[in-house]
Amino acid sequence: PHHPLVDFAIEQFFSRIKIYFPRTVVLIGPNHFEKGEMILSADMVWLVKNGTIEPETEIIKKLSENKLIAINNQILSEEHSINVIMPHIKTYFPKARVIPIIFRKNTNLIDLQNLVNELLKNVPKETIFKVSTFANSCNVYDFLSHAGDGANTINAANGLTLENLSEIRELLAKEVATDVHITFWQQNIVI
Repeated sequence: PHHPLVDFAIEQFFSRIKIYFPRTVVLIGPNHFEKGEMILSADMVWLVKNGTIEPETEIIKKLSENKLIAINNQILSEEHSINVIMPHIKTYFPKARVIPIIFRKNTNLIDLQNLVNELLKNVPKETIFKVSTFANSCNVYDFLSHAGDGANTINAANGLTLENLSEIRELLAKEVATDVHITFWQQNIVI
């Protein structure tokens, strides 16, 4: 979950992965309000209730220079798929830097794959990828159990299916946690 109403579930999720000590957290979520370019990031310092979180500036700059993302600090600061997670990152991984990324519905899957490939070339080994499933009321089990009913679309507005997400996941890691948030450890450790 990535909504303030389910903060307890986010807290529970982070308490399970606190055994890792990432240098970087790549946080990918939906652009709920469809603002700005198709894929956005932010290069600002995040001010949260328990301190500040530094961005992974050099990598974000490189992604922007390669036209894989656009920078828009204002839109990302307002996006709850990002800003609700930030205090938890500070609590559980206080020294980690972040690469926050959101994307709009109908973002081209090839653009996402190119972004993921470039991230993998540039992030340190000690990186957690936290990717939202783009569903506020369903989890992975719900989608899998109803896939035959045509409910395999993660979010009809996004047009991404479980197969699409699986393709992105395979670029990131070989194993995945079965949680509402699909999280990957760069060193292929199951979380």
